Amino acid sequence: MSEVIELDFAGKTEVADVDLRKDLKLLLEKSEWATVNDISDTLQKHIKKMPNIAEKHLIMGVFYQVVEKYNLARKRFEKALEMSVTGIQRISVLLKLAYSYYLQNKIDKMRICIDELEEYELSYELEIEFITYKTLYLGLSGRLDEGIQLAEDYLPQVKADNDANYFIKLGSLHNTLALLYHKKKMLDEADKHFENARMIWERVHYSRKLAIAYNNIGDVALIKGDTNRAFEYFRKAMKICAQVGCKRIKVQGLLNQAQAYLKLGNFNIAEAYLDDALKLTLTLENKPFLNSIINNMAIAKSKINNLNYYLSFVEKNVPDIIDGNIYQITPLTKTYFYYLQEIGDYHTIEKLLNKSEAMFLESREHEFTYQMQGFLALHKNDFALATELIEKAFYYSKKNQSDYALTINYIGLIECSVAMGEYEKAYDICKKVEKLCAKHNFRFWEAKLDISKLKIQLLDEKISIRLILRKLLEVLPYVKDNHLYRLEIEIYEMMVQIYDYLKIRRKAEQSFVKYKELVLEATVGLNAKDKEIYLQNKKHYLKDHTELHSIKIAPRKHLKEERWQDELFDILKLREESRMKFLINRTINKLLSPDSFAIVLKEDMVSNSTPFLHTNIDTSTLYSKRYLKQIKLCLERSTIIRRSIESKHVIFVPLKIKSTEVGCMILADNGELPLQTEEFNIVKILRLHLTTIMIRIKEFATLNKDMELMEKLVEITRNFFSILSVDKLEQEVIAVALDFTEGSRGFLIKKDKFENYVYKIALDDSKHLLKSYAFISKTILSEVQQLKQPIHIKDVIEDKIFGSYLEYSGDAFSIYCAPILVDGNIHGYLYLDSYNSDAGKMLINREFMKLLLIQISVAFKNAMQYESLMFKNLEISSLDNLKNDFINIASHELNTPLTTLLGYTRKLSRSKLDKADKETVLLMKQSVSRMQRLIKELLDFNKYQMTTKLNLEAVNIKALMKDIAEEAEQISSFRHMQIKLEIEENLNNIHLHPQSFRLIMHHIIINSIRFTKDFGTITLGVRRSTFQQEEIDGKPTLVIYIQDNGIGIPESQLTKVFQKFYELT
Repeated sequence: MSEVIELDFAGKTEVADVDLRKDLKLLLEKSEWATVNDISDTLQKHIKKMPNIAEKHLIMGVFYQVVEKYNLARKRFEKALEMSVTGIQRISVLLKLAYSYYLQNKIDKMRICIDELEEYELSYELEIEFITYKTLYLGLSGRLDEGIQLAEDYLPQVKADNDANYFIKLGSLHNTLALLYHKKKMLDEADKHFENARMIWERVHYSRKLAIAYNNIGDVALIKGDTNRAFEYFRKAMKICAQVGCKRIKVQGLLNQAQAYLKLGNFNIAEAYLDDALKLTLTLENKPFLNSIINNMAIAKSKINNLNYYLSFVEKNVPDIIDGNIYQITPLTKTYFYYLQEIGDYHTIEKLLNKSEAMFLESREHEFTYQMQGFLALHKNDFALATELIEKAFYYSKKNQSDYALTINYIGLIECSVAMGEYEKAYDICKKVEKLCAKHNFRFWEAKLDISKLKIQLLDEKISIRLILRKLLEVLPYVKDNHLYRLEIEIYEMMVQIYDYLKIRRKAEQSFVKYKELVLEATVGLNAKDKEIYLQNKKHYLKDHTELHSIKIAPRKHLKEERWQDELFDILKLREESRMKFLINRTINKLLSPDSFAIVLKEDMVSNSTPFLHTNIDTSTLYSKRYLKQIKLCLERSTIIRRSIESKHVIFVPLKIKSTEVGCMILADNGELPLQTEEFNIVKILRLHLTTIMIRIKEFATLNKDMELMEKLVEITRNFFSILSVDKLEQEVIAVALDFTEGSRGFLIKKDKFENYVYKIALDDSKHLLKSYAFISKTILSEVQQLKQPIHIKDVIEDKIFGSYLEYSGDAFSIYCAPILVDGNIHGYLYLDSYNSDAGKMLINREFMKLLLIQISVAFKNAMQYESLMFKNLEISSLDNLKNDFINIASHELNTPLTTLLGYTRKLSRSKLDKADKETVLLMKQSVSRMQRLIKELLDFNKYQMTTKLNLEAVNIKALMKDIAEEAEQISSFRHMQIKLEIEENLNNIHLHPQSFRLIMHHIIINSIRFTKDFGTITLGVRRSTFQQEEIDGKPTLVIYIQDNGIGIPESQLTKVFQKFYELT
């Protein structure tokens, strides 16, 4: 439904003051929906020509607010307040003015508006708007709990209303309440109310504020660490901004996306978004979100390029902090502490913490305060205190429900645990951080965690140095690509000491030179004091790589040759191939830590089939010309070959004893380190043992085939027991038996009442029905019937007992025939053969066939018992049908005399009767019709009383309600009533019983028609739940309503609405 109004601003037509104000009020309501694109210059010019009344300034204020000219909007609202005549005018202006003051951060003036509004008695449409702004004011003035309580107490009292403007205001209340919860760091509650606002505004297509809801939801997701959800909503917000032209919200969207990229560790991308946000906000009135943009720029710049890239930004924007003066706690403030930690200036950290601790705690920055105090204690080697303080920080980050903060504090706890020698605890924490990083794609912190974890592994003598070095080099490309100079310095610092430990002098010296270069580059442009502190902290003045000792490396204990050889000999005792593979894999990884390896058997090379064992290498690489050439060469020469292939160090190890070639083992690193002398000696010994093991494994191939057959049998049994129809089971038994034995024909043969053989099922190996049954031996069938035992003939031509009974001279084939016994009685005969098969013979394993026949017998017994139960159930169902027939007969018997009587009354009504007799006949006719309706209703009532379950189906509620509305129009047409239909858009299909639903709606509509005057209005509507009292167990519902302007139901009788046979008066 829409309403079109025509406004004449020209002033040529005389319009009554009351009508002008009424029309302007309507325009004001519609202006709530306006966007920048909706306000034309022509409309603004016409409004400016209006008489100088309050409504003119109020509308102009709303328009200026939409186009984000907040000063002009405020001035117009203030002018409108001066010119307000009535109380309702003043209330409307005060509400707009309060929001205008909020947008300009004039909280004291906002309070004046709120205080005056407190004095008025407001309608419920205006009251919800007032509660929203009062809640907002309380939150901004530091009274968060009071504001939250006000909104929470009010929400249950909100009246259900289907007016779209009211929905807008309800959404604003939820959004405001969410902002307060967000400020209080109660993120789950904030998310809930932001979602409520989103659903309400989406329902009425309120684009003007929908982008705000999307940004807010994304912001909560971002704080929680759910970057995927955050990006989803930020992109939605940007799309809306492009449509409605809202620059303020676009700034927020750019800022939010930058924050998301910061958490992902994409600092360069984040900086680009922040640059765009800064440029845009500087063009806008009040420069929205400027402080947040500056704070986040500081975070981005602190991680990339070099130290001065960040510090020069801080000096430009917050020079006081460099002088040791902190006036407010912001994210930028915190980045400066991290900067001091990075350069190693713990003296300044301690000084600033002592000076500003109270301010940090007053700002609810408990998490950061304890975190910094913990790092300070860690620097002083007070590990117990450090752990206690960081665990406190961890508690607050958990309380704030921020996975991002949890991740950072977890890494701090890892450092404490390592310093205290609690390596297992550190490992456990690493696993938790890995899950968080993987869940939210925290790539920077994932890289930081990898480095921390590798430092722990250096302290574990069981972990290969080669493996640690490889993983360290794998992190390096990401670090370089993203200009993460801090992590790059840390990696090279570790590499120097790892190569020194391995006594690879050339690599150690190269890494040391690179390390010193990176440290020096990080200080370019830095002031002399900070530069010196940093260079000292990073040991830049050392002359030789052997003097750098910033990490600990536990001496590696070489695994004794006898021990790992014993482990290989133990493999020979196993019978399970998969277990053997697992132990071979484990032994190779333990001894050599290759990046990729494979064991390729000789027969695998011929067929290019999947290798016996392979890790991190695909078959296309293994069977490439380059690799096959080296494999053949090592087998021909019977010697180990080393090659450098695509920056990897690869070795080919022949698995060969004398002239017996078993296969080849291929080992490769990821380019981190050539095979060392000790490793090469291990490979030479390993070669002999692996060759012996591979020969042994081949002996288990036959055993494994038997195991596969057993597994197949188990699967067949499970399938049999799921079939409860005897006919279907017979079909399945023959199909399965053919697959199991690889036969070409399969039959289920039964005997009829005349003792003749009947082919119940006849299938070929493709499961197609057979039309001819040539060369079926009845002699074998008779023998099986007599013995009640299976008979297997491997070759009908060579068989001396049964071969002569078949008049056959073609290729050899085999026969298998067995009785299917159920409780000792023959149900039928399973007859299989390989007639006309290329293979000639079937695969018959007597033991397995015996087990298969037992399972077939049990399956048939189950199916027969089930069919017996189904027959009894059918008998019970028949009795129920008899009862239903009785009801139908009774209905017919009641209706028959009434139909006859109705016929007589119609005949009488056509006769020449006096007026009194005609009235009597009419009354009789009406009474009979009423009696028929009552019988039908009683039968319906009885039917639903006996019904225990309705079959629901997915129904298009919009189409169904349209049909019901059309029916209502027909019924009410003689009363000249208007039937309105209100259906919310994009409703999903709902599951209901259409006939029952129509019956319920019919009775309610009849009731509405009955108690509503002629020319009345009845509204049928469907919408999603909006108000708390409409939810069920806190979950959203679908609200179906019928409204009329009839006499209504007295409140005292509402409880009796659902009583049987009770009529309300």
